[in-house]
Amino acid sequence: MTQRTKIIIGAVVGAILCLIIGVAVLIFLNDTPSSSSSSSSDSGSTNADEPVWEGELIYLPDIDDFYTATPPAGWDGSSTQADGIEDESYEDYDLELEPLDEGIELIEEEPAEVAVLPEEDATPEPVLEEIVEDAPAVEDVTPEIREQRILPTLEAAALTPQPDAEIVKADWWETYFTVPVSQGGAQEIEETPLATLIEMINSAETSIHIAAFEFNLDVIAEALIDAHNRGVEVVWITDNEYGLEEDEDEGHGQFHMMEEAGIEVLSDSRSGLMHNKFIIFDNETVWTGSMNITVNGTFRNNNNVLILHIPDMAAKYEREFQEMREGQFGPRSPYTLPEQIVQVGDAAIAVLFSPEDDVTLNLVDVLDNAQSSIRFMAFSFTDDDLGDLLLFKHQEGVDVKGIFEKRASETRFSELTKLHCNGLAVRQDGNPGVLHHKVWIVDDLLVLTGSFNFSGNANKSNDENVLLITDFGIAANYLEEFDRMWDIAEVTPDGDLDCEAFFAEE
Repeated sequence: MTQRTKIIIGAVVGAILCLIIGVAVLIFLNDTPSSSSSSSSDSGSTNADEPVWEGELIYLPDIDDFYTATPPAGWDGSSTQADGIEDESYEDYDLELEPLDEGIELIEEEPAEVAVLPEEDATPEPVLEEIVEDAPAVEDVTPEIREQRILPTLEAAALTPQPDAEIVKADWWETYFTVPVSQGGAQEIEETPLATLIEMINSAETSIHIAAFEFNLDVIAEALIDAHNRGVEVVWITDNEYGLEEDEDEGHGQFHMMEEAGIEVLSDSRSGLMHNKFIIFDNETVWTGSMNITVNGTFRNNNNVLILHIPDMAAKYEREFQEMREGQFGPRSPYTLPEQIVQVGDAAIAVLFSPEDDVTLNLVDVLDNAQSSIRFMAFSFTDDDLGDLLLFKHQEGVDVKGIFEKRASETRFSELTKLHCNGLAVRQDGNPGVLHHKVWIVDDLLVLTGSFNFSGNANKSNDENVLLITDFGIAANYLEEFDRMWDIAEVTPDGDLDCEAFFAEE
């Protein structure tokens, strides 16, 4: 080989090495978060596919919910955009995520002893690994089905009842509202909705079918095991991440207890959430609402429980339960909305299951039909269409008032700023724990309640249930809870929300 040939080969090899090194450097720079770089967040724009930091909260667009989180090493908290963190790589950045509705610790000191509380009730901080939903999108449902609405049928079923001078609870429904310990609420299970739940478990004769998101109460597990041992069929369907996976963490283990006793425990095994909180007893009675069967759900958060002693409605829930038991979760669930209405006396009751029934579409119809008043209590309210509709109804002269969960409403995704800056009467809750209600009350008659947060993912991916009920007695109880929460809620000072910046972005 001549000297000239050796020089040419050496030059070529050197050029290739330089190219490889250059590409590696570029990849490293692109993958490394940098607070000093001129990123999209620094210029004021954001990428909708990335998580967004708001103080110590992080909004995850893929699951459309808020979490408390520990920012990655080197994160400069001055920006709102978490540069370099993509929606499938949370684990790579050692993010510690904690669901907002279960992980917020009380700011005020708790009583020295709470007899039923475990020594430590810190909700584990799961790391989300897979976010993308593999099931068909809800938009795949035929347009003819999606155009159907529940409101005309609900109105036709109702007999336009008139309120009595004194509203008395009917024998077919019961309502319960949790009062957190921090607000002077109960410290013993016997003084909470759990006392009623235990009584119902102990009275069950044939079956107890549970679809519930989270669980960490030994006393309920023990009651269910006792029911199983006396021959009652007990089946629990939960979320794979926040149910079964968390069962391995400290302070949990109740699912393991029940499985060891022979109780069937199932999960959705998918990235969307099995977010329901309902129980069916003996195919006759339904327990539902916003309350997770947890210590926080009972003693720290504001929640509601609605019990319906209506076998026809229990049958609607049982059909949904059996669909999930057979693996039909999320958008895979069949559509049966026209068959999900019952009437009891003057009351009309409909149940909607998400995502197959397009809850938001029907909620828009209900709110648009409001004549005099709209009240809401919202843990998470990020749906722009609902926010815009409230502005429209306010301009029409409808009296609109609402209460937002404080932490979740302090992000730019919340509808709080829009409503406040346009003059609507809205407040942030005064609970140092969490306001976990998902409630609407329309014209002092129609109540909407259940597990459904007012967000895109609740509507399109999660398994949820929502009741729409026209009954003055039930509405009166929920209005009483709204007034109680309103009185202790915080009036949002104008300076806390930047209305000038909001209108500049519009």
